[in-house]
Amino acid sequence: MKRKPIVFAAAVAAIFLAVPTALFAMPRNVLDALNEAQDEELVAGAGVSDVRHLPTARSVATIEARADIARTLQNIVDTWQEYQAALDRAIGNDGDSEMVEILFDTITETIARSTFPGSRTIFEYRAADGHYWVVMTISRANAEAVVVSAVTNAEAAIAADPVVRELGTLERGRLASEDALERMDRAFNRHFEN
Repeated sequence: MKRKPIVFAAAVAAIFLAVPTALFAMPRNVLDALNEAQDEELVAGAGVSDVRHLPTARSVATIEARADIARTLQNIVDTWQEYQAALDRAIGNDGDSEMVEILFDTITETIARSTFPGSRTIFEYRAADGHYWVVMTISRANAEAVVVSAVTNAEAAIAADPVVRELGTLERGRLASEDALERMDRAFNRHFEN
């Protein structure tokens, strides 16, 4: 019984850390900057910090903006994973579904740890209530490069892991193939159409 409060506290902390920007009312000028930045060639994210020390607030808000971009890319990868699963079901290929799941989990972890090379801060704002806001963008080409790099690294990690290899064989390069990259591109397009 003593562990339940700890588990509950950890769950609440995980929720807070996963969606901190959603917990604050986004000022209109930040929302406008975010909306103006998002188009077919840019992925944008917003972050906020309530730390009073300006350099720390800027750093925390920047980290949160990158996390927001990571969540957007993860939504795109999730769509791509659904396409892959549907394709596997359509051709009756269930033999490596566990391998594909492990692969996508690895991709998710890699994206979450990315610093998003080529990302840039386009808007910063200190609200009257003391919250510091940052809006960042990354080009679609750089975002796709992050995802492709994550796929390549995940496939290499799986190929090198003897425990995972016992589950079955994943055709090396299958998800990084031209067809899979086209499906990822369609997932990016679908994301930007919404």
